Amino acid sequence: MRTYTLSMFHCILILSLFTLTHSLTAEEWTQKADMINPRLFFSVSAVDGELYVIGGTLAAPMDSVEAYVPETDTWQKRARLNAPRAG
Repeated sequence: MRTYTLSMFHCILILSLFTLTHSLTAEEWTQKADMINPRLFFSVSAVDGELYVIGGTLAAPMDSVEAYVPETDTWQKRARLNAPRAG
């Protein structure tokens, strides 16, 4: 079993988004692939083994959706929302 943490570091004009996974058996954290688009105030949902990051904001609310695929350690773009959402 693995736990995923999506984290945001924001300092002045530096914005970095990264993904970490924690192995309960090995008791260690491992950095995974960065998201395609950095964002704040997004929603996350796990569906069929993938993590979906939905909406969020950077300079304005976003309509983008990305899915993290653990088997390939990649993020993939998914269909956009009908309207931008954040919060």
